[in-house]
Amino acid sequence: MNSFYKVSDELNDTTLYNFFKSMDLDDYAELILLIQKCNVTFIIEDNEEYFLSGLNNAISSYYQNISGEDYYENYEISDIIDACLEYRDVLRYDCTGDFYVDQEYEINMSAAESLVFKWIKEDVVDEIQEKLKAIPAKYIPRIKWEPDKFDIDIHNLESYIESHLIQEPDYDYEPHSSSSESYIDSLDCIFDRF
Repeated sequence: MNSFYKVSDELNDTTLYNFFKSMDLDDYAELILLIQKCNVTFIIEDNEEYFLSGLNNAISSYYQNISGEDYYENYEISDIIDACLEYRDVLRYDCTGDFYVDQEYEINMSAAESLVFKWIKEDVVDEIQEKLKAIPAKYIPRIKWEPDKFDIDIHNLESYIESHLIQEPDYDYEPHSSSSESYIDSLDCIFDRF
């Protein structure tokens, strides 16, 4: 192909730089697999600096502006609630004036956000590693990981959790059936007797 089209004449530094810079992480994953499959590793070896610079930019772009909503359903809501539920004792009075201790609970949303952020971050790292699994081993130490710079938007996590806590009313009520007339369910009274 090169001998006919003279492609190499057009592959100057600027062209190569722009080519590698324009690729996203999925493009790199495909390119790496293609290079391995066709045994044309010279494409990387002859252009290491451009390749690695572009790849590191693609990795950095991949973990920017991540929407938490894309990951929430991967996690059991009960696991989040169990890990972040806080109880406290509250003094209450009954109708006779006697006091008793009751428990109230609330979800520590700050803890929930930290937990879900950590899970999403782990998932994103796994995704990146999966995409780059075919990269030659000698380049792995030159890949820049900056886990502190992950930008994950989880601002709507609270409403997502709360939507799972709201119990939908059961409109498929079936009146109590009993052979004994002495037992009358209160809902039977409301719906059947009046």
